[in-house]
Amino acid sequence: MKPRVVWVGLDDPTDTLVPLVTDIEQCLEPLGFKREKRRFNPHITLGRVRSLKGKSMLVDGIRQLHNTQGPSFMAAGVNLIRSILRPSGAEYSQLEYFEFTFS
Repeated sequence: MKPRVVWVGLDDPTDTLVPLVTDIEQCLEPLGFKREKRRFNPHITLGRVRSLKGKSMLVDGIRQLHNTQGPSFMAAGVNLIRSILRPSGAEYSQLEYFEFTFS
């Protein structure tokens, strides 16, 4: 196993995120972005793995926390982030912030 990304899955029992992702893909398609072929899996990316040095410690730590339940929260908005992968590491910049409106 060669982990490249460390992420945490999110529960979305009401499928609130699926229509949001569909809307985003529809808006981005005319700009040349292809729709994702894989089924949407709600998650938060925690980091990227640059080296396999210490891989066993990473995998052991993830296994210990595998069934951990985190706090419940409601997001007030979302940041659109650009990531550019460089040999020195990823560079992130915020492109836009979108505040959610709840009815």
